[in-house]
Amino acid sequence: MLAAKLWGLLVTFTKLGLIGYGGGPAMIPLVESYVVDTYRWFSAEEFADAIALGFSLPGPVAPKLAAVTGYKVAGLSGAVTAVVAMHLPSLIAMIILFQLLHHYRGTSWADGMSKAVRPVVVILLSLLVLDMLPKAFTSITMAVIAVLALAAIRVFHVHPAVVVAVTLAYGAFFVR
Repeated sequence: MLAAKLWGLLVTFTKLGLIGYGGGPAMIPLVESYVVDTYRWFSAEEFADAIALGFSLPGPVAPKLAAVTGYKVAGLSGAVTAVVAMHLPSLIAMIILFQLLHHYRGTSWADGMSKAVRPVVVILLSLLVLDMLPKAFTSITMAVIAVLALAAIRVFHVHPAVVVAVTLAYGAFFVR
């Protein structure tokens, strides 16, 4: 039974690692389609909670989603399997792509590749935001938290980690 779960995680997160271009936040809709819609390892609400938790901790969000999914499905061995499976394809592809772009840097086609992909990443991030909006703004309190967080970061230049920590503390004591 555990072997089947680990195999499912290995195959799923290897696929995600192969087709999940754009990095952490850009991969979230793709991860969600597999772990929520295809395999039902998470409900939509649980996945939204995992994303929120992932963004509240330092580092990229996609590996944290892999780890929490793997852990939920198959414990610690599942977490390790999912994280390694997600990273190995991109690590290999990154080394190959870096060598290729480094060798051909300064050519119009290599520069064009880098410039052309930027709008696609912006669209992927925008789709993530649109998908998260109804899950994040569930009450007036959540909207007030968002406005205060925006003001703290953009107007008062409070470090985002501080805003996240304060929000986590507030949520622990006052949000039910």
